[in-house]
Amino acid sequence: MDNSIFFIIIGDDEWTISENVKYLNQLILPNEMNAEYCIVEKNEDAFRIGQSESDAKYKVYLDQNSYIIDKSFILRIVKTFEKDENVKLVGVKGYRSNAISNKIESIGNNLVMRYGEGGGIKEVNEGSEYGVIEVQAVDGHMFVTSQDMEWGDTSLKNQIIERSVLLHHLGYKTIVIREDTPQILFDNNIIDE
Repeated sequence: MDNSIFFIIIGDDEWTISENVKYLNQLILPNEMNAEYCIVEKNEDAFRIGQSESDAKYKVYLDQNSYIIDKSFILRIVKTFEKDENVKLVGVKGYRSNAISNKIESIGNNLVMRYGEGGGIKEVNEGSEYGVIEVQAVDGHMFVTSQDMEWGDTSLKNQIIERSVLLHHLGYKTIVIREDTPQILFDNNIIDE
């Protein structure tokens, strides 16, 4: 496994993917780190297919409509993995159980493109903590792994939850990095989140 980064863009819209690649080409990478990408059609095997395309240590799974807008994002992610070897999965939006309210809460700070009346790019700032936050699962629009594992055969959303739970049972961490400024722009063609 080489110490490079591999972007797995999941989708099938050529224009959207080409725009996404423009953002990827502007990211700042650690010295001596190479970056490559592949495009995988969205289906239950997308994560498995993308993972098999490269021996890179770090793999970024990215929905075609999720744009990395923070140019230092990869530097921060790699530093996080290197600082704590137990971190195996990093996202920018995650979910955890609140013991006091007994509800699932969202954590993250990202931009979302909303459509319809009053639409536009809105900042969605969820949770009150900042920094590296351990969560039970991450959102599937964008996440990064530092270790290959077998993917399940359920829906993509369920595969991410399954992986997060499995990592937890193996003693590893799933985390979210929440910054003051948004790191990702989600363009989901939705009116309400």
